[in-house]
Amino acid sequence: MDGYEGFLKFNNDGVLEINGSIVVYCDIDIGDGKYTIKYSGNANLISTGNITIGAQFIPENMNNFPSIDLMVLISQNNIDLNLTNAKGGTYDDPKAAAMLIANIEVETKTNTFLKGSTVSRSLVLGQNTEIHYEAGIEEALTAGVPGFGEKMITTINWQEIIAD
Repeated sequence: MDGYEGFLKFNNDGVLEINGSIVVYCDIDIGDGKYTIKYSGNANLISTGNITIGAQFIPENMNNFPSIDLMVLISQNNIDLNLTNAKGGTYDDPKAAAMLIANIEVETKTNTFLKGSTVSRSLVLGQNTEIHYEAGIEEALTAGVPGFGEKMITTINWQEIIAD
């Protein structure tokens, strides 16, 4: 894809170094509940399929999130946060810290704790899901994020309404 250049690689310390935009022409599966995947840098990881996250997925240094370290996961289809068995679960140690953008749906499983933000046509939340919007995340997005720029609208507060 023209205009999308970047890299992702594991360094000697096992940290996923990221930069720019990386397009993957298939589904992306990121780990399972047994491991923590730490990343460093600012990038868009774009899938033409679905994205599933099963491992704790956080910046190496949470103090740098999102201003310096920010992974934007973009799916043409769906993003599934299957983090029930993943480590973490607090603001300082979330199960995932990222910006999620799905063309169709973002779905979370039970006990998901996401620090960042999400944009999708449909949001399906599992029990005990917490999404903590990170102020300033829209300013940290790279130029390659589709459909965003100066006109991005963010919602800091929302309430789930449960029918009787």
